[in-house]
Amino acid sequence: MADVIQPKPKSTQKTWHFKIVFLFALVAWFFTGSCGNKYSTQEYLNANFLTENLSPIDLSSPTDNQQVTTANPTLTWSSRGLPQYTVQISADSAFSSLIVDKTVSATTYTIQDSDLKGISSLSTDTYYWRVKVAQIQNNLQSKTQSFFVVAIPTTNSGYAGVLYVNASSTATVQNGSKIAPYKKIQAAISAADSLRGGYSSVSFDIFVAKGSYSEELNLSAGISIRGGYEAEAWTRNIGSNTTALTAETDTAIR
Repeated sequence: MADVIQPKPKSTQKTWHFKIVFLFALVAWFFTGSCGNKYSTQEYLNANFLTENLSPIDLSSPTDNQQVTTANPTLTWSSRGLPQYTVQISADSAFSSLIVDKTVSATTYTIQDSDLKGISSLSTDTYYWRVKVAQIQNNLQSKTQSFFVVAIPTTNSGYAGVLYVNASSTATVQNGSKIAPYKKIQAAISAADSLRGGYSSVSFDIFVAKGSYSEELNLSAGISIRGGYEAEAWTRNIGSNTTALTAETDTAIR
């Protein structure tokens, strides 16, 4: 004879019904009564209570405007005791277009070419980055900082990019970028030669803004010097942007 499934006794059904009602009541009490209506339901859904009284995230490395000599630098920031952080990187300070938008379960991230959007690798240029807590509305977003990548070809042969020079620059830290150019042409030549490790097969351009430069230059193979630039958008017009080189000796260029 087949087994007959018997319905649960009504008393058991009532017990489970009571437990479910009690659980919902407990949750409602937690969200409204126990916390004195401190948060709205939406704020709980946004998990804002996790970031209450915490300060914004601090960016540790690279330091602001630091020159880095790899196309895959490692970024680090301060912990806020939360499990996930979102790193955003852009080629412009307004973050109008993101080239990295990566969520990680750590306070460090090494840029991977596979994470890049719209480009295959970072080239020699200035990049802006920021970090926020992932998936939380009050996300403790950090201030924006920049770093200047000098992308030396891994084969020690090829084009490394542009370093910039502007005698009128007010940047306290000179790294050769558009926003923090070297003030001396020779400083840029020496930096380029050092960055490429002496490999003349690695080439650089040095763009020099209009102005007067009183110095002697020691040229190096593979490093080209180009004057006649304005120092805003770095467009070139040798007719209107005069770049003058003077020296204390008869030999200004060697």
